[in-house]
Amino acid sequence: MATFPSHNFVIVPYGKREDLKLFSADPKQPLCIFDAIEEGLVGLDSLGAKEKDLYFAQLTNLNFAKR
Repeated sequence: MATFPSHNFVIVPYGKREDLKLFSADPKQPLCIFDAIEEGLVGLDSLGAKEKDLYFAQLTNLNFAKR
């Protein structure tokens, strides 16, 4: 997505305002990742087989990108 330095993004899980997540666009850190499963907001067991496949494919892609 296109943005600019210091642009802020807020993620608020439905019905859980106390779990607010804030992200700020930083040119020194161009990749910002939000993983609802890792954050404990969504359970892996709540995903269907296809969603799990897509989730693990995304994790593989992100690990590759970090290298």
